[in-house]
Amino acid sequence: MVGDDREVELGAARGIWLRRPRWPITDPDLDPADRAFAQQEAVAAIGGAWRVLADRCISPPDVMQAARWKMSQLAVAGHVGLPVPQTLVTNEPADAASFAASGPTIAKAVAEVRVETESEVLVGETFGLDDTFDPAAVRPTPVLLQRRVDKVADVRVTVVGRNLFAVRIVTPDGAPLDFRQTKPDDCRFEVFGLPGAVERGVLGYLDSFGLRFGAFDFAEDGDGTMWFLECNPAGQWGWLEPFTGLDMTGALVDLLLNPTSA
Repeated sequence: MVGDDREVELGAARGIWLRRPRWPITDPDLDPADRAFAQQEAVAAIGGAWRVLADRCISPPDVMQAARWKMSQLAVAGHVGLPVPQTLVTNEPADAASFAASGPTIAKAVAEVRVETESEVLVGETFGLDDTFDPAAVRPTPVLLQRRVDKVADVRVTVVGRNLFAVRIVTPDGAPLDFRQTKPDDCRFEVFGLPGAVERGVLGYLDSFGLRFGAFDFAEDGDGTMWFLECNPAGQWGWLEPFTGLDMTGALVDLLLNPTSA
């Protein structure tokens, strides 16, 4: 594989970190039919290469694709014993109104939201519904509604191979519901050991999909129950190291040197 500044012999690679891979972009000046054919061939070549090298990838591409979908994430989490908030995915206004009326509710996108323009990158946010919620707003496209957890902290669990790194994230009073909207410098980070049931559930979740890495988000309530929210199969982790002293980088390097050890 030849890039802008280096050439890599893929067959010699011991480990491959796949994070937001992109399909190649073909020459826009080609005849439309030729360009469509070229794009099809490029996708087939790159996609085929990743699959040939799947045993060296963290995680295998088809596994990561299967693990992206939030609805299957919630189903698998429940199956392995992780607590999951009551959830409804709908674009039916009456159903949305009924769900919201039955208890505190949050709304989020059904898929990971990441829109890149020439000047900015937009990401989706989770927000709580209030009296201004108009159920008709769900009609154009399905939305994921979920019972709001009365949380005292967010918990990020990063799993690299079989190594688990759990961090409790406490935001200031009055901070937005989604901790990602609060600057890390304004948060308090606490490294802690997971309860055995949660650890077993997290590892069982990864095994169910065949993942070698996962960034889990939980909401912890006042009783200490950790409610599963989602798992990003290629989530960010490096930003936590300066605040916690955790060596997730070292664990990832070890896994890249021996991907099948997970």
